[in-house]
Amino acid sequence: MRRIVTLVLATTIGFLASVFASVALFGMPIADAHHNRTSNPLVGWGSSDPEPSAWSYYDRKDKVNSGTNLDWPSAFFFSNDAETDRISTKLGAAGYDKQGLNKHMWVIARDGDSQWESNAGKKARIDFTCPGLWGEHMRLYGPTNSFWDTWNAFYHTGYGYMVIGTAHLDLDDWPYCANPRYGFPEVAENWFIAPMNTVSGWTINYAQQAHWANSSTSHSVVTGSTIVYYGNDGVQTNVIYH
Repeated sequence: MRRIVTLVLATTIGFLASVFASVALFGMPIADAHHNRTSNPLVGWGSSDPEPSAWSYYDRKDKVNSGTNLDWPSAFFFSNDAETDRISTKLGAAGYDKQGLNKHMWVIARDGDSQWESNAGKKARIDFTCPGLWGEHMRLYGPTNSFWDTWNAFYHTGYGYMVIGTAHLDLDDWPYCANPRYGFPEVAENWFIAPMNTVSGWTINYAQQAHWANSSTSHSVVTGSTIVYYGNDGVQTNVIYH
């Protein structure tokens, strides 16, 4: 039986902010804007852990670790006794029963191995007409730790088993839609919270939101007929899995 770790609130939000803003493995700098970040270091809470879990603040479009290959920022961290399949099941119960396309996150597992983790995520699709087709989309990341340990999660001595979730909106994302749009990660984060509150077994912890170094300014990038909207406040919503 896995131990259930009680959420520790000994550190203040201000202290968390300073830690997350300053800790960067390999000494790589942190830039601001989403689409032109010069690097995206693996950053984690692993300094006092028995196993050095670490993760990236963004997932990647392809398995290439570069600042020009970023997809969407992390928006949620699930804690206590979280695991990717558990969280995926809960999202399905909250109405997110569709699947997206795989994206990727470079992580360090609890045993110290670095690896790519891929996830298609859970999403909702509402109103099958164009324009107007939209849905929230969350991808979930937790490392595969060993052949015999299939519990896909990070571990932290204070927060327990953890899963990282990125969030964005897919708008008119359908083959017959002429102008697909993606993004609005802050809107997506907020839209996820209300349906998630309808499902038992976890708690949205508004008091314990982490400030991570992945904020970006609000702006859009146009490529052909596709428009992508960026803008993230860098604040992660904590969801405690019971």
